Amino acid sequence: MSPKTNLVRGKFILPLMALAIGVALSITLGLAAHREIASSAQQRFDALTIEVSRKVEGRIDNYVEVLAGLRARFTAAQVANMHLRGYDEIQSYWLCKPAPADEACQFMAAHMVKPFSSPVEA
Repeated sequence: MSPKTNLVRGKFILPLMALAIGVALSITLGLAAHREIASSAQQRFDALTIEVSRKVEGRIDNYVEVLAGLRARFTAAQVANMHLRGYDEIQSYWLCKPAPADEACQFMAAHMVKPFSSPVEA
């Protein structure tokens, strides 16, 4: 080989090595950036799903509480209607007209339901 060929070869080797190293670093950094973006997107998605699931769970808990309250309300209304059926009649009797004490006692005795007994007779 002539010295001129070595000189030409030396001129191109260093820039080609720098280019190869730059391309390799660019590819490596590009892949790392791609992985980081994908990881960040996955973390945002996971955080969002946790937040949404907590909100949905909270709403379902609220609905369960409302339904339990409504069930208790209707159960209490049924119990009150069974055991205190004559109470409204007594109240309306007292509000409509004054009555002598003996008549009021007779009315209350006739319409009073004993506690823990069935108001409907079989």
